[in-house]
Amino acid sequence: MRRLLVSLAILAFAPLAAADETGARATVEFHKGFERNVNFARQEYMVVDADGQSSTSAALFGLVGGGEVRQRRYPASQRLTIYAMTTYLEYFGSEGRCSALAHFTPAGGHTYAVTQQELSLGVCELHVLDTATGAAP
Repeated sequence: MRRLLVSLAILAFAPLAAADETGARATVEFHKGFERNVNFARQEYMVVDADGQSSTSAALFGLVGGGEVRQRRYPASQRLTIYAMTTYLEYFGSEGRCSALAHFTPAGGHTYAVTQQELSLGVCELHVLDTATGAAP
């Protein structure tokens, strides 16, 4: 009886463990994209949940600490929606804000670079590139 219970327990959990270990994932690198000479600059990247009503912060630049890149891993073959927002104050009180949205479906084993860059005051572009090819996914 004891052997039967142990066998059943192994069978019950084996498929779950195998699915977790073999699930394809992609790496997303979120890059700091602002270069203005400002008193205060803040850039945040968020991944919008499938319901479109909520989001999870993926990277935050400009408040505390250094760093130029934050890496996160996401399931492959599931569409990602990334929202990026940059806010800044210049020395003489001018304020700017820009935001952008991108959608893509990452492939397993690939790495993607995500960068929001300011084109002009309040105008930004959000770029997503496969780091192996340099092309958009």
